[in-house]
Amino acid sequence: MKPSPISSPAGISPYSIILAIITILSLGLGSWMYIDNRQQADEIAKLKADNAQLRQHANATLYVMEPADIAPAALRGEVYLTVSRSGVIVLSGLPAAGNNEVFMVWLINDTDGTATSAGAISTNESSQGFALLPADSAPYNRIAVSLEIAGTTVPEGSYLLEAEVLPIKG
Repeated sequence: MKPSPISSPAGISPYSIILAIITILSLGLGSWMYIDNRQQADEIAKLKADNAQLRQHANATLYVMEPADIAPAALRGEVYLTVSRSGVIVLSGLPAAGNNEVFMVWLINDTDGTATSAGAISTNESSQGFALLPADSAPYNRIAVSLEIAGTTVPEGSYLLEAEVLPIKG
């Protein structure tokens, strides 16, 4: 005698019931995750707005430079800017530059597409570097670092690090 398939008194397969339960649980979990992600996005937006407001009243601001995909994993950079836009870039994890190569700082104006050299970065044997940023430079809203042939006046290499900075206060 062949065993009969399991069925409920209402004629609904237990597999259908299990599938319905899994579907309901999945929808509930998806809704909870959507709500949680939305709340986190709102919190991040509020923190960014609070941060921007604090920066408007600060005498100096710290910007963490974002590494490009091609940047060495250990490369890190920070930009410290005063209200007058003078400042310093501090780098760590710099790879060794080749013969006739230097790490350069670029002040980038996305409005007109210009990149102005802020000079070469001084480095040491501990893979650290720094550069001073002049207060009297052309307007810019991004700062970048690239590896260039010494004497380069326009960026030819890819940017290794970048930071978006607030516009100059009026």
